[in-house]
Amino acid sequence: MTLNSYEEAIVKNAQWFVSMQDADGFINVPADEYYGVAGDASLIGHSMSVRVYAWYLTGDERFRRSAETSAQWLLERQDDRGGWHHDAGYSLDAAQCVMEGLASYQRLTGDRRCHDAMVRAADRMISGTIDPDDGHLLIGNLIECGEYVHHALLAWRLSGLDRHREGALAILEAITSQFDVEQGYWNTVGDIEVPRWMELTRGCLGPVLRCSMSKLGLKGKTIAKISERVLPLALRGRGPQYCLAMMDAEGLLDTLDGAIALPALREQSQRALAWVHAHCRGPVAGSFCESRAVAEKDAVYPLPAINDAHNASLWPTAATLLAYVGLGEHRDEAKATADWIVSMQDDAGGFWTHQNSDGERFGEMYGNVNFYGSTALWYYNWAVVRQRLHPTLFPSAQA
Repeated sequence: MTLNSYEEAIVKNAQWFVSMQDADGFINVPADEYYGVAGDASLIGHSMSVRVYAWYLTGDERFRRSAETSAQWLLERQDDRGGWHHDAGYSLDAAQCVMEGLASYQRLTGDRRCHDAMVRAADRMISGTIDPDDGHLLIGNLIECGEYVHHALLAWRLSGLDRHREGALAILEAITSQFDVEQGYWNTVGDIEVPRWMELTRGCLGPVLRCSMSKLGLKGKTIAKISERVLPLALRGRGPQYCLAMMDAEGLLDTLDGAIALPALREQSQRALAWVHAHCRGPVAGSFCESRAVAEKDAVYPLPAINDAHNASLWPTAATLLAYVGLGEHRDEAKATADWIVSMQDDAGGFWTHQNSDGERFGEMYGNVNFYGSTALWYYNWAVVRQRLHPTLFPSAQA
């Protein structure tokens, strides 16, 4: 098969990850642009997907061997709860991201060596996201929960376990219940319980934390953990504000082959996409910015990177492309977005994170953001360009 431009970009990105990998499977690049935790288990797991994409497209065993080496690194470090507590700086101990990489490996290669670890990681992701008794979200950041729906459904397709499907639908119910009917978008922050001590100290500690996050550019695992545990102190309102919340539409990818129908999510995603078009268009055709323009004091999150309303940003743009694919509409806009993502790749195969109105590309090349760029191209290519839902690429659930 001759590779098209989207497939070539995926293969080049896989080569970039391979070049960053050491002999043990570790990849020492920063995970994302917000806290920049280097060598986090989340990016190592996600990058497995990119490498098996490239193996599937080319048959080059180098990519599969590279993914297997990282898989072994991850399997040796999975903790008793199913996450990677000692090797992760973000929520859920990176279970959600590693689980996705292990699932991609199994569904594309047919090799089940990672199956048990994938199941444990899926259980950790679901149990850490949603309260099984009352359905309340346990995570404040509603933006990231959309990918957990998709990842839980991936786990269900491969495991056949009802608890994975039920967990996905419970998380989805929490997301759809937070839709802002007036604005036409999901709230940025979920309806979470705030401890009494945070309520009592918000007035004095909140401004200090917001200022520190906004002005000092704090990075690293420690800061990421602090922010996660005291997040309500730093928030201003609940949103909606951010284009990255298009991640909440990811569950639509699992409707493409008819395995499941999610009509409420589809309706909300249509309205959310209209909101993004109105508020977050980027300076380059096909691109989107992180945020709608708001005064600094009014931003939901105090992080400058996520409040950028001027420069095109790869991660929210990739999330929007996945929404286009899941909806199966907006073909011309989807192509412009996919082409813009390809244009953000450098000669070595990594994707830049930002572009300004003059066309200058800038920012570090973050592992998880690169994964999103390649994954958006992967789904767009097979569902829209190739127009083929291959059973391996979109596996049916194991009843």
